Amino acid sequence: MASKPETIVTKRDRTKENFSRAVWRLMKRCDQMHSRYGTDVYVLFKRKYQHYEYNSSQSTSFPTPLAELEITYPVPTRRTPANFDNSRLSESRE
Repeated sequence: MASKPETIVTKRDRTKENFSRAVWRLMKRCDQMHSRYGTDVYVLFKRKYQHYEYNSSQSTSFPTPLAELEITYPVPTRRTPANFDNSRLSESRE
């Protein structure tokens, strides 16, 4: 009795769908923050030469240009990926 050759089933790449879902959820959360707390929110994503933008304000002066942010007081709070690095968080807790 000959056995059937096993076929390897590879999962399809769902990166695009997962990214689209994550962007949608974050934009929805930004909209909730805008409506609940009255805050202006601007988010911009760039992935593979495509831009995704959410702007809660209809004002042409928002978002504030970077040159103007440099001279504002209080100084803006900025975050980079290093601020969310899990290995740094675990070291600081020890």
